[in-house]
Amino acid sequence: MKSRWLPGCFAALLAFAATAAMAASDDPTYGIIAKHKASSAVPISDEGHRIVYGSPKAPVAVEAFYPLRAGGEGHEWVFEYGYSLVTAFPGKVRFVAYDIATPRGGEVWQERGLTCGAFLINGKREVTVNGKKLSFLR
Repeated sequence: MKSRWLPGCFAALLAFAATAAMAASDDPTYGIIAKHKASSAVPISDEGHRIVYGSPKAPVAVEAFYPLRAGGEGHEWVFEYGYSLVTAFPGKVRFVAYDIATPRGGEVWQERGLTCGAFLINGKREVTVNGKKLSFLR
C-alpha cells in the first residue's frame, strides 16, 4: 500500500519545486543578486527578508526599505545602488536592503518608524556634513 502513495508524493514535490523555480526566474532581483555575486568579491547574503552587501565590520551602514520582491513597481535600482556603494567604498560601507513586503522586513520597517520607502545611514534619517544637516527622508 505504501508504494502507491510514494509516486504521488514525489510528483507533488516535483511540481512544487518547478513552481518555486519558475517564480524565482520571474523575479528580477534574483538575477541582479546572482550577477553581483558572480562579478565581484563583495560578500553578499540573501536572507529572504533582507539582502546584505559588504562586511558586517564596515563602519558605515546604509539600509534601504522597499517592497523588493512584491511585484508591481520595480525596485531593482535599490540593489544596483547598494552594490555601487559597497564596491566604491570596500570595507567602509555595508548595505542592507530590507524587503518590507515580507513579514520580518515589514516588522523592521515599522520598528524604525518608517511609513514609506526610505534609506537610513547608521540608523539615522539625517546626518550632519560640514556643519550642515542633510535629511534624506520626505
